[in-house]
Amino acid sequence: MCTLQYFLDELRLYELDIILSSLECSVKQSWEQIRQVCYTSVQAHSAKKVKCTDIMRFPWDKEKKGPAASKEEVERLFNKANKIFENGRFSDKVKAG
Repeated sequence: MCTLQYFLDELRLYELDIILSSLECSVKQSWEQIRQVCYTSVQAHSAKKVKCTDIMRFPWDKEKKGPAASKEEVERLFNKANKIFENGRFSDKVKAG
């Protein structure tokens, strides 16, 4: 537990980052619970299919899309995986490395 004196006088920046990320996680969880309760209540009385995001939208709902892998990249990674997991087992080269 973090006392006020420690928070004001001794807290380091890296500790603050940990505290804030933990706080964000707990707040996010609370809001998700509220949205789920609202969604369940609305869906029970609606003839239409409702999505959770129709009830409330949050900043973390936005999908984070990374760059799509090219067909060549997918093929290269697939071939690399096949070499590693040859016949369902690690190859000798991978075990040694």
